[in-house]
Amino acid sequence: MKEVNQLLKRFWERRRVEEGFTLIELMVVVLIIGILIAIALPTFLGARKRAQDRAAQSSLRNAIAAAKTCFTDNDTYTGCTDAALIGVEPSLTFQVADSTAPKQVSDAIFQTNKAGDSWAAAAMSDSGTCWFIKDISTSPGAGTFYGSTATAANCDGTATGAQTAGRHVQVMVGRGGPRAAPSSRFGAGGPVSAEFLPWMAHTRPASCRWTEDTEWSEMRRPERDGSRRGPSGEDGFTLIELMVVLLIVGVVIAIALATFLGARKRAQDRAIQTNMRSGLAAALAYYTEAQEWDGFDAVQATAEEPRIDWVDPGPPTSGETAIVVHAGQELLLVGQSGSGTYFCLGQIPTNPATTQGSGTTFADVDTVPECTGGW
Repeated sequence: MKEVNQLLKRFWERRRVEEGFTLIELMVVVLIIGILIAIALPTFLGARKRAQDRAAQSSLRNAIAAAKTCFTDNDTYTGCTDAALIGVEPSLTFQVADSTAPKQVSDAIFQTNKAGDSWAAAAMSDSGTCWFIKDISTSPGAGTFYGSTATAANCDGTATGAQTAGRHVQVMVGRGGPRAAPSSRFGAGGPVSAEFLPWMAHTRPASCRWTEDTEWSEMRRPERDGSRRGPSGEDGFTLIELMVVLLIVGVVIAIALATFLGARKRAQDRAIQTNMRSGLAAALAYYTEAQEWDGFDAVQATAEEPRIDWVDPGPPTSGETAIVVHAGQELLLVGQSGSGTYFCLGQIPTNPATTQGSGTTFADVDTVPECTGGW
């Protein structure tokens, strides 16, 4: 009976004493959290850079769509001044000076085969990469050229049009779809990045030490002050202290996660916007020949731009671009982003301005009058 009372006494003493965690235990928890952060951080940084580059690429896609709209009306780039392009695409700043931001497009008109037959532009990404685009409307050498460089001294349209060093990729857009053109020289400061192409890797540990039975029993005995000591006498951490540390780490993760998810959504939205602008450029190439949108269906669009997942009128799924209206002088493209948002792009050749809009449902953007508000 006495032995039972002693066991009960020791039991209740343990219940009254709050045992803490040793520094080693705490460090193991922090190490696990650190590994998780180390895995997530590169993904976040990569998504951030991709979103920044997509913003500059998106600006250039929008810029060349505006330039082709002006070209369609005049059959030449002569007259497609900065003021005229701003009138077509007011969301961008067209200028002769160097581009220092994604929304600043430095453009220039130059001659390849005849006056006013070529146009070039450059935009600087927040990641430090200069992206550029050049369009030559007459043969020989007709086509749209894409490239980028991280070492450009001048990120401007004039330098883009005159550059002859480095490598480039040329895409010929026409009836029958894009095709690779013969290799030539284009770029600045070395080979250009291929990232522009989607437009186009039984022993005992040394630290283990044997202890006497008395030392083990001493370590197991609860201390009067409520702490727990290890073999070296170090104090442990209480549950409250550990929870405070985890709370701080959790707040940091919550802040980083929200930023990562925001960057991921922006990257998804930029991807479908880029597809739609590329699709508009293909549609304008078709319109230049046909002078109407009636025959521009999913089959014809795939022939013009096979990199885009085209569908006929109806709600598109994630990553698809639907040709909702293609009648007479009106064209309406609707795409769904991976984030679930619907984006629309409308074009009326009699009005050179391109309309843009977005909505949470397909019904919000499925007509030309509803395609307003910008992106």
